[in-house]
Amino acid sequence: MKPIRLIAGFMTVGLWTLLSRVLGFVRDAMILAYLGTGPAYEAYVVAFRLPNMFRRFFAEGAFNMAFVPMFSKKYEAGEDAQGFAETAFAGLASVLILLTLAAQAFMPWMIYALASGFAGQEQFALSVEFGRIVFPYILFISLAALLSGVLNATGRFAAAAAAPVLLNVILVAALVGAATMGLDVTMAL
Repeated sequence: MKPIRLIAGFMTVGLWTLLSRVLGFVRDAMILAYLGTGPAYEAYVVAFRLPNMFRRFFAEGAFNMAFVPMFSKKYEAGEDAQGFAETAFAGLASVLILLTLAAQAFMPWMIYALASGFAGQEQFALSVEFGRIVFPYILFISLAALLSGVLNATGRFAAAAAAPVLLNVILVAALVGAATMGLDVTMAL
């Protein structure tokens, strides 16, 4: 890789990462401002822990760590990297759809395992509801991570680095939109 291209890639990823962190801080501040630190916020935090645990394995962990080098090797060798990526995408999507369906069915038990202290309180039912809403995030974020790996391996850094910014913008817009329209902000998350 040429030094100028390396610097440009570093700057692109660095700026998008910085923007993502700033917007993530804004998102978290807005969530606290709208929900406070009461039962709704506690339920949201517990529910979002589930897909984040799985995200670390699928999107940022073992799967991506194995996929990206294999894809890069095929891409650089002129082999069928696209076919490999399509097969990996289909396989990952299949596993994650099954995982998401199972999580929907077993959400009360999963929430109980994470927050048994919520049992019998309003946070428990709210956590189960939130969990069912947010768990499909693992499907989309993992597939987006796979596509980001493809983009990075082919030298297209900006789109992959900008993806987390989009998530934060959508969450902030949902919060502001729900509050402006007088809707239940907890359901906008």
